[in-house]
Parts: sequence; C-alpha cells; structure tokens
Amino acid sequence: MTRAKSCLVLFILSVIAGAIAGFYLVEIMEPPVPTVTPAPSFPVPTSSTDPDRTVLVVGVDNLEYPNPAIEGVWIVSLLDNADGMLHLKLITLYPVVEASVTSTRQIPYTHPHPKIRIDPDDLHAVGDLAPISFSYDRWSQIIVLDEIAINTIIMMQNLNFRPPAPTPVQGAFLEPWIDPEGTFQQHKRILTILCENPTPLSDPANINILTAMEGTHIRSTLPAGGLRSLWQVINYLPGKQVTCSQSPSP
Repeated sequence: MTRAKSCLVLFILSVIAGAIAGFYLVEIMEPPVPTVTPAPSFPVPTSSTDPDRTVLVVGVDNLEYPNPAIEGVWIVSLLDNADGMLHLKLITLYPVVEASVTSTRQIPYTHPHPKIRIDPDDLHAVGDLAPISFSYDRWSQIIVLDEIAINTIIMMQNLNFRPPAPTPVQGAFLEPWIDPEGTFQQHKRILTILCENPTPLSDPANINILTAMEGTHIRSTLPAGGLRSLWQVINYLPGKQVTCSQSPSP
C-alpha cells in the first residue's frame, strides 16, 4: 500500500462536510396557445476520480443503531502529493445541492425527504443507495463515521482537548432530511475549519483515540485494524500544507 494512500485515509477523517441548496421552482403561467415545454437540460456526468486514490466517506447519526441514518456522503480523492503538499478533491454526493444536479432523479433530495438508512454490517451496499448510486465516480474503500467520531475530530481542534469528547447534544448536528440547506451550511463551516488546520490529526495521541473507535463509532471496508496499519506508515507531518478543492463549490 502506498504512502500517498495512507495520507488520504488519515486526512479523510478530518474532512466531514456537506452541501445543500434548495432547487428553485419557477411558476410558469399557462400560455394562450398550448406549447410543449422541453425537458430540463443537465450536463452529462462523467467520472473524475481515480478509484485507487479515492475513498467514500459516509457520516451517520449513530453506528450503535441497527440502521443508522445518513447525514452526509463525500468522495475524497488524493490528486497529488508533490512539493510536500497534499491536494485533496472533495465531492459531495449527499446532501444534494442545486449546482450538482445532473439528473431529475436527484431533485427530490434537494427538498425535505425520508431518512436514508444503511446496514452497518453491509457497507458495500451503501453504494447502491440513492442518491449515492447516481454518481459516476468510483472508490476503493468506504469509511463510515457517526456523530460521536465526528464530534471527537472537531474537538481535537482545541489544544486543551482531553478525551473522551462529550456526546453531541440532541440537535447539535442538523438533519439533512429535514433542513437540507441548513445542514449544508453547517458542513461547510466544519470543512473549512478542518481543511485550514489538519495538524491535530497528525498527533499520535489523537490517532490512537480515533483508531480506538474503529468497530464502534468508525467502520470501514478495510481489513481489521486497517486504519491503524495505514497510520503507522503515514507521511503526513505537522506543518505540511493541505489544499482542498470542493465540488460543488460552497
């Protein structure tokens, strides 16, 4: 396994974000003479990621639930590792934002909708769920984190952080099935903070805290202990510059 991929799996745990905007509906007055309205035109989607350098990151409410509800889904790809910099591309699959709509199938998800649930014992099936299945991009691994793991990552930004992180209070994380646009704004703020200051994620003590959550608040398609094994060969060091490109743009 390459060192570059190791960097990717470390940093994806710090890029929990999402985006949503309402899909605008325009009221069309009935014309005096019947006309045929053309179907909406969307750009043709194409794959823009290298599966071997790409991970699907899924945020859920609680992995201790039998069927956790999805709160966000992101494709994270390592674009380059030149000049001592990490270049990461982040693609939001859920919540769905107006700018990312490429099919009429996605439009219902830009409005309040039923919860989307996963089977935590069958992570590979996540890719078959709408709207994730609408993506043309592919990935090599899947990592799922719940609110407790995500909150721990956020708390690590505090230099005085001491584990364990407090359990998030009810409503601390917004629910995309109820308030998609508000969830987008919250995810954007979290992403901005973590992209600007990823250094805490290279702290060995923090790495130990996160790997200890594997199997409870963090699950993945990696072999048992896979996250710890990857971090043992990590070349991400404090002070290394990290750049993030987001799609759709926040």
